[in-house]
Amino acid sequence: MFEQLEQFGINDIGTSGVASKLIPQIFRAFVGKAKCPNDSSFKTSDIISVI
Repeated sequence: MFEQLEQFGINDIGTSGVASKLIPQIFRAFVGKAKCPNDSSFKTSDIISVI
């Protein structure tokens, strides 16, 4: 997989850095949507049923 990313000038250190910043932001967004009672676009039960 890293070979494919190296074609674009991205090495494994770069991908680790991007992932370490993006993943927590994505989780925070999901938690925020899950906590909002007026937002029906995200249902925790749907995620749990997939897992």
